[in-house]
Amino acid sequence: MLHSTQDVDDITARVQKAGPKLVVVSFTDDISSPSLLLSDLVQLLDECYYHDNVLFITVDCDNAVKKIMSRKYRLADFPMSVFYKNEHEVGRIDAIGIADRLPKMIHKYK
Repeated sequence: MLHSTQDVDDITARVQKAGPKLVVVSFTDDISSPSLLLSDLVQLLDECYYHDNVLFITVDCDNAVKKIMSRKYRLADFPMSVFYKNEHEVGRIDAIGIADRLPKMIHKYK
């Protein structure tokens, strides 16, 4: 179930509502190649894990949104994916090796 947003309250509500489901929140920008790769990868993973209780949220961060999200979610770099389960952060991965590490992290926590 892929959902796109730029609203902090929407992300918070979806993480709370998901309960025991794994929630993968991927923060991207529109200027870096790794962000473009992550956007495509998340769409593919959403199709692969559609029936596995995994919720994907993508957040495309322009300059204004990037400042808000960076403060709220302690983002040091873009792209970055943050994993939640039962309303608690269980992991995060940054741009380095994100294409290899993202599927492994999903499998670990789902």
